[in-house]
Amino acid sequence: MLSVAVTTHAATGAQAVAVPASAAFGNVALGTTNTQTVAIQNHGAAQFTITKVTISGSGFHFSNLVTPHIVHSGKQHSFSVEFSPTAAGATSGRIVIETTAADPTLTIALNGTGTAIARTLFLSPTSLTFGNDATGTHQTLTATLKNTGNSSVTISAISESDPQLGSSGGVSGATLAAGQTATLNVIYSPTKAGSFSGQLKVNSNASNSPAAISVTGSAFVPSTNPTVALSWGASTSANIAGYFVYRSTNSASGFVKMNSAQISGLSYTDNAVTRGSTYYYAVSAINTAGAESVRCPEQSVSVP
Repeated sequence: MLSVAVTTHAATGAQAVAVPASAAFGNVALGTTNTQTVAIQNHGAAQFTITKVTISGSGFHFSNLVTPHIVHSGKQHSFSVEFSPTAAGATSGRIVIETTAADPTLTIALNGTGTAIARTLFLSPTSLTFGNDATGTHQTLTATLKNTGNSSVTISAISESDPQLGSSGGVSGATLAAGQTATLNVIYSPTKAGSFSGQLKVNSNASNSPAAISVTGSAFVPSTNPTVALSWGASTSANIAGYFVYRSTNSASGFVKMNSAQISGLSYTDNAVTRGSTYYYAVSAINTAGAESVRCPEQSVSVP
């Protein structure tokens, strides 16, 4: 318990007010500190002196307040109160401030709860599907990392199961505070044709490390044969998980789904077209519950 005292005479017309009158620190992880600011204001016509400050309660501390300290009329002095819990559970305390004001004693109630450190890193979505891409190209989709724990999480490394996968965004080596998010760019750079599946892992000091995201896609070797590159705008509906591409040679019927797995991105390349033919394409969206929308109006493409 810290106590500093000085003896003086009461100042007539001085009024001391603490703002706020109490400080609630909420849940604070062990090993961390929550800081709040308290102001001692003078609402009277004369100055007063802060003569003694006493703080009690495990884990509570104050700084930036040395006695004796004069607070002039209409002025205030601000200082910091910290809560650094030493054990899990609720804790209470108080600050007693003695002054030469008309009401000489201010009491500020303190409370907080120490919680065990929880470091968890949530990756969303947990799977990404690229469209049909040409070898030698690069396609990028994004995922979100969020620290859902109560203590900082440091990302130590990002690893990929296949050299055709990569990442960017400055996430590796970053530290995310509790509740903070970061964007991870997942890059697919196909070097061989066919279906692709792989995994990207985010290693950290979180208890659920590594956080993983599965990646699928397909690729083809570019040739002199024609291709049709499709792109579309993102659906404005909620909870969209991906898209399906349909194709027909008839605008009224015969549409066939081109991708067996939903595409996370907004593009698709059709490399199975014939010169001199006209194709009709349409796209549908599918949500996280598995419900598929109606297809958008078809668009025609004539292959020269």
